[in-house]
Amino acid sequence: MRKARIWLPIFCLIAVAFVLIGLFAGVPPTRESPHALRGELDLRGWRFEQGGIVRLAGEWDWGWRRLLTPEQLGAAAAAGELGTIRLPSSWNGASGDRWQPAQGYATFRLRIRWNDPPRLLALRVKEADTSYRLWVDGVQLGGLGQVGTSRASSAPYVGPRTYLFPAQPDGAEIVIQAANFEHRLGGLWEPLELGTPEQIEGAHERRLALDMALFGGLFMTAVYHLALFAMRRRDRSALYFGAFCLIMAVRTTLVGELFFDRLFPQISWACRLRCEYLGAFAGLPLFALFIRELYPREMSVWAVRLITAAGLAYTAVMMATPPSVFTRTIPSYQAVIVIAAAYFIWVLLRAVRRGRAGALLSSIGALIYGVAVVNDIMYFNVYIRTGSYAPLGFTVFIMLHSAALSLKFSRALASEDR
Repeated sequence: MRKARIWLPIFCLIAVAFVLIGLFAGVPPTRESPHALRGELDLRGWRFEQGGIVRLAGEWDWGWRRLLTPEQLGAAAAAGELGTIRLPSSWNGASGDRWQPAQGYATFRLRIRWNDPPRLLALRVKEADTSYRLWVDGVQLGGLGQVGTSRASSAPYVGPRTYLFPAQPDGAEIVIQAANFEHRLGGLWEPLELGTPEQIEGAHERRLALDMALFGGLFMTAVYHLALFAMRRRDRSALYFGAFCLIMAVRTTLVGELFFDRLFPQISWACRLRCEYLGAFAGLPLFALFIRELYPREMSVWAVRLITAAGLAYTAVMMATPPSVFTRTIPSYQAVIVIAAAYFIWVLLRAVRRGRAGALLSSIGALIYGVAVVNDIMYFNVYIRTGSYAPLGFTVFIMLHSAALSLKFSRALASEDR
């Protein structure tokens, strides 16, 4: 016990340090970016070398159900045929007096004014659901997927990309055509970023390094606990926890900077999306089995059966339907996750009151992870713009849970030695 009292506080300090590093490693230091008004962003007082990356947020011009080229946009604007939309956001319901469906297509335009810009600039497009084409100053720089006016004429593909272009002396015009017929959310709901090539690439590399650090930590934790189960098969908590960490490790490569896309570029967007959703649908039942194995007297077996049944049902829907259908199930499953998380915390608090080994550490980790999960649910539903912190919260959680499991194994081995 004396050794445990020494290393457990150190473990907690490492966890806190990991969170702080994660919070600040992915984003370069920048001051608050100006916001666009009525389709124009004024950067005439901005210096990229001092101010850093600009997030192209605010009011963009847009034409719903219109695919306009840069040459056609001037006439459409003069005729009053363009509206405004606040980005980043989904276009679902964006018109105000009329409900906009997720399925559709649109053209976005932002005019930027600046003085004395760098010779070369970089534009980072993180995610546009589910296909887009990009022009800067009338020159088409690229895009992802195939933009069309129907499901038959469109092809989805989503992922972060960086585009370089020479900066004109007085400003720039950015035009994006986007189409979505496959996802429950359509449009540009991730912020576009503008900066020097070095700034954009540096931010990307920091975020990718963080993703890889999370993947490595989760993968090694999975291997460690699966090895524990191989040596001591009577205790299945290590098996469930190891499998849970393995699923979460794979999922970290499917979000954020999408390292999975680099490893397997030939895999379709729909298949990649199914892998991402499977992590959520399978992870919750595995975690329920893990908590039940740790604290069988505090957690009802019927709760485990209900959570497992829900995970299997959602997985079956995902496998049997196209993305345009199964992505609509995620809000209801997120409600299941929140209810289950509240129940898990209640179980852990009961275990703390009854003096179960490691319950206090598990409760602290669960609370941190629960807050991070709620943040991500609100972020991915475009209610808040904080960013995704569930992987970081989960890292703290598994470190504290690993400490709790180590306590349990130490006591079990001590009991066998007697």
